[in-house]
Amino acid sequence: MTRKRKRSILLSTGFLCVMVVVAGILRYVWIFPIHPWETLQQYLDSYVYSDMLAHWVTAQKYWAPGAQWGYADLMYPPGTGAFLALVFGPHMDRLGLFLFVQWLQTMWIFLGAGYLAFLLYGRRVGMIALFIAALSFPLFDYGVYVLSETPFTSLLLAGAVFMVLAVRRKRYQYFLLAGIFFGLSATMKSIGLVVGVLLLPVFFLPHCWREKRRVRMAFASLLCAGLLLVVVPVSMLMTVRNHGEFMLFAHDVNRMALVNHGNLRDVYLALPEGGYYMNGAPTSYQKGFFERRDIDLQKDNIIAQNIRWVLDHPFHAFTSYLERTADYVYGTLPFPTCCNGFRPLSYFSGLMLLLFIFVPAAAWAMRARERFSRKECLLSLIILLPLASLPLVAIVSVTEPRYLHPFVPFLIVFASAWYEKKLTKSK
Repeated sequence: MTRKRKRSILLSTGFLCVMVVVAGILRYVWIFPIHPWETLQQYLDSYVYSDMLAHWVTAQKYWAPGAQWGYADLMYPPGTGAFLALVFGPHMDRLGLFLFVQWLQTMWIFLGAGYLAFLLYGRRVGMIALFIAALSFPLFDYGVYVLSETPFTSLLLAGAVFMVLAVRRKRYQYFLLAGIFFGLSATMKSIGLVVGVLLLPVFFLPHCWREKRRVRMAFASLLCAGLLLVVVPVSMLMTVRNHGEFMLFAHDVNRMALVNHGNLRDVYLALPEGGYYMNGAPTSYQKGFFERRDIDLQKDNIIAQNIRWVLDHPFHAFTSYLERTADYVYGTLPFPTCCNGFRPLSYFSGLMLLLFIFVPAAAWAMRARERFSRKECLLSLIILLPLASLPLVAIVSVTEPRYLHPFVPFLIVFASAWYEKKLTKSK
């Protein structure tokens, strides 16, 4: 009788309602009372700095007829600026609406993590995932800031959900929607495109499918078409803004210039229109790096310079790569929370994530015989391949925990499956 009661509580509608209420209250308190403001200017002065300023300036240009787009305006993909412009409105003054939309997105991320776990492993794992997601600080930390993390996570998670729905429910048109959402996520952060491209090879693995190759190619075409529906028009827009020189989503040269060239703290980029653009990584500051790199795009080939440096310093390059990969997990603290009065909370939440999500998720993924069995292979890859984009990006770009946090819902799914397995064995 006791066992049945415990099981019914975990699977009950009441438990679901409690988790929704707890998640909603936590996110509301963090976004509103804990970050007070009375006027828009007060909010801007208190909470908008560093790369947030770049997003804010870009958003304003969407409402400025005849606005000129300089090199510095193209350092980030255009999606975040467009999102901010849409929500804040023509006068860029709808701050309350923006924060409410951010709250809604953090709630979707919470519910989406649970729904993804439910689709993959059933209701019991889904409920455990909801419990973990409700309390996971990184899933709503960025909801108060004009950063790309919250909309990026929302879109990335939606893409993964549609991928799983297409497989589980045999709604193969959802592959098209998955591609569209992955493409939209790439307009917030370029790594979204890497995720979409990494998922394409799964359609070429006959071990994971019962469908014939011709059918699988049709599925791959749908996913690819969804990606291209977003990538093509956005790249055309960015090429126009770049004065006719092809651009996919953004100038990524600054983030590439921060790595594979020594222990760099800052990069100073000489802008073609005059002046300088400075870029630094929070992780580099936390490590006490002090070296500076000056680059001139009209003279310097950053990729070639980085390759030469790596070939000349292979051991340093490899250890630096390992450090950057560790920075995703717990090597350093995430920006911007590490810079304000909530640094201890950031430290504690990172430790909890490492111990209670990352480690169980890794333990679940390492059971390779089960994860890559014919039954689970496809669904496991839908979770693992997005995560694989992180170490790939670390090869050529700077990293920090903030870049991992949008992928935490995938880790929560695996961790929840591990916990459910342990709970079942204990009974």
